[in-house]
Amino acid sequence: MQSRKFVADMVKQATGQSYPAVSDKIVKLAQIPLPPLHEQNRIAAILDNADDLRRLRGRAVDRLGELGQAIFCEMFGDPRNNPKGLTKRALGSIIKVSSGEGLTSKNQRHGTYPVYGGNGINGYHDEFRVPEGTIVIGRVGVYCGAVHVTAAPAWVTDNALIVTKKDASIDTTYLADALRYANLNQYASRSAQPLVSGSRIYPVEILVPEAAEQNKFKSRICERNALVENERAHLEQLEALFSSLQSRAFRGEL
Repeated sequence: MQSRKFVADMVKQATGQSYPAVSDKIVKLAQIPLPPLHEQNRIAAILDNADDLRRLRGRAVDRLGELGQAIFCEMFGDPRNNPKGLTKRALGSIIKVSSGEGLTSKNQRHGTYPVYGGNGINGYHDEFRVPEGTIVIGRVGVYCGAVHVTAAPAWVTDNALIVTKKDASIDTTYLADALRYANLNQYASRSAQPLVSGSRIYPVEILVPEAAEQNKFKSRICERNALVENERAHLEQLEALFSSLQSRAFRGEL
């Protein structure tokens, strides 16, 4: 029923000016190719195997995405009990935050620059306000406290906070993961609309290891990121393969 021929037949028989539709009777009378049962089972097995590969690759991407926190904990320990006795500093001595600039989806002009809201990219625009590598923190709503790093020059909306480092010796990659580990959402106001602000997070302390250790952490995260990109590329290939197999199956070409 997802084949192009079936859809085209239904479109031809649709009636109605403002909202074309087909009746239940037309759908019930429509004919579709029905191969023998053994052939149906063969096709189903091929599609199931392709779908299994797709889901396994998706899980691998998810697991690699979680690896950053594991690397952080392995190298520096849990910040809550600081087993390695690392220096701790309040965020207010390391960063300052400012609200992004309002930009509704209606006013986005579909350019090439990503628009970051409270939980990452929510659209694209033809202007940018911050450079690549800017740390962004969700400011308002259920995702307040979520941490992202812009992968390109970007626009940050007023649903997020822009992080500016006051201490250039703190590596951005390390700082972003330290902020994620700090779980900033727990410091949000608990009103009808959860809110994170500078005054709420500046007192929060994070671990500040030596620069050499921060750089070592950055190298490991870069390796992780390369693996993630590789897995995502394979996942996209599997998605395309699965879609192609579905189309060929419905055309009777599988």
